[in-house]
Amino acid sequence: MGGLLIYCFNRSRHTTQLMQSQISLLESQSLRSQMNPHFIFNVLNGLQSALILKSDREISHYIGQLSGLLRMTLDVSKRESISLTEEIEYLKSYVELQRIRLNDRMDYCFDLSRNIEASKIFIPPLLIQPLVENAILHGITPSKNKGILVISIKHSKLGLTILVEDNGVGIEKSIAIKRWYRNHHKSYGNTILLERIDLLNFNQIEKIKFKIGNLNKKGVSSGTSAELFIPNPIIKKLTPKNGFKSLYHEKN
Repeated sequence: MGGLLIYCFNRSRHTTQLMQSQISLLESQSLRSQMNPHFIFNVLNGLQSALILKSDREISHYIGQLSGLLRMTLDVSKRESISLTEEIEYLKSYVELQRIRLNDRMDYCFDLSRNIEASKIFIPPLLIQPLVENAILHGITPSKNKGILVISIKHSKLGLTILVEDNGVGIEKSIAIKRWYRNHHKSYGNTILLERIDLLNFNQIEKIKFKIGNLNKKGVSSGTSAELFIPNPIIKKLTPKNGFKSLYHEKN
């Protein structure tokens, strides 16, 4: 009788965990689908200013870039994981679109450590883009100086560290601007990002970590630094077991 009770208890616990995992998966898919209208709203706002300030040729180039990026966004939002190679290409397209919108008032670079095999590392899709979006929209755009955006990616025995740094207005001023901005438009980007991280961390021993702070130089606030850490066990879990066909082609 005791053995039967233990068996029933363990089976019930396993079923409960399985159901919770399925619920987390569905919620994660729902949040990724919410990223699409949020992202599209922001880039269409950029298109509005582009139509006013730019020539027909520049507008045509902007719309072409936008069309490709929207197609990529719809593709990756349907997937549970994406290779780091794809993620970088996606981010480059997004940042280039924002650079055009800002009239080249921003420079950017991607800094990858040499030991990274980007095509073999898989991460959750649309997890880095909100950090880059915040750096550009709330840090660089309000600043009077030319923007500099640096996206650094390092891989160690513990996991993947992504660092997004900008020389924008800093956290305090950005919060004040966001407070005014919220009266005119409610942004869901940060909320969705944090909820997705919580869901991805569900039932995981080693968890995704996120932190943000002021980027200080000589004791003076000179921008914002956002750091995302994805542990190797989660990366391993996201890596496809059976072959994988990339959606993008690496450029020479």
